[in-house]
Amino acid sequence: MLAGCIDLSGIEGALGECRQRLDDLEGRVTDLEGQVPGEPPGQTPGGNPGDPPGSTPVPTDLPGRWVSIQEFGVLPGNTPAANKEAMQKAIDYASAQGLGLFVTPVENGYPMDGGLDLKRNVTLLGTHGPTGRGTVNFTHDGPTGSLFVITDREHPFIATRSATRIEGIQFYYPEQAWRSAEGIIKYPPTITLPSDEGAQGVTLRDLTFYGEWFAMDFRARSGCEQILFENCYGYPLSGQFIAIDRCWDIPRILHCHINPANMREFGRGFPPSIIDYAINQGTFAYWIDHTDNAVVMDIFTFGSHGGIYLGEDTYGQLKGNLYATLATD
Repeated sequence: MLAGCIDLSGIEGALGECRQRLDDLEGRVTDLEGQVPGEPPGQTPGGNPGDPPGSTPVPTDLPGRWVSIQEFGVLPGNTPAANKEAMQKAIDYASAQGLGLFVTPVENGYPMDGGLDLKRNVTLLGTHGPTGRGTVNFTHDGPTGSLFVITDREHPFIATRSATRIEGIQFYYPEQAWRSAEGIIKYPPTITLPSDEGAQGVTLRDLTFYGEWFAMDFRARSGCEQILFENCYGYPLSGQFIAIDRCWDIPRILHCHINPANMREFGRGFPPSIIDYAINQGTFAYWIDHTDNAVVMDIFTFGSHGGIYLGEDTYGQLKGNLYATLATD
């Protein structure tokens, strides 16, 4: 009885206005379909402006300035060669825009061939701090997460150019010997400089290495500047974790840790025969030469021949804040 006494004309008018607004929004969504966020209207998705469509696989949902490497076809089920090709395309695309590439964590990581060229302005970001005893997958036989799985014995895994950053990532060599010293594989360095130039402004932070031969080799022919190594953990079987040569304007090695028990979580550990092998290489865990000052703070090594080598001082003084704990038994 009361319903017949209420004037519904105002409600009907408001509902009509809402329907019109919804129609307008649907039209705008249709107009924006296929457009990559951040690109000007009408620009065809591709590489840099002017590139032919489809020249580089471009994600359609860039979250700010970060994008998952999976959007470029880097997938855990791919071959190492296929992932390397897709990863390099992602780096090439990201360089001009200064994009960050997110290494989306997956169980057992991403198989990846070496020879990657980390071009200027690109960041590779994972989810981890340094994992001093390792992450572990559900089957407890390997690490997991933001992880590159490396079996390439011929090429350094990645070369870093200027204004680059690698952070929060693990590097795993599953074929490395770990039960006895027989069959130890002398892999190329995991991270290094490009062969054609030095680098300036490189940040390497929160990195973990499993089964590496030589973690980070920054012995430059043409010089490098402002290289930062921070919170990096591993156990290099060559005895060499970080090497710097001809690095000017203050290289820094901060809070780094070397220990043969760094794969304990997933059931691998180096026996005395492998630790003796690493010590008998006669090398130094941290090696600095021909540099213009250096800051070395809070570093640790166990199971290497030498802790830190401070070489010929040809530019300025090798000084700064040197606080080191070196256990080399």
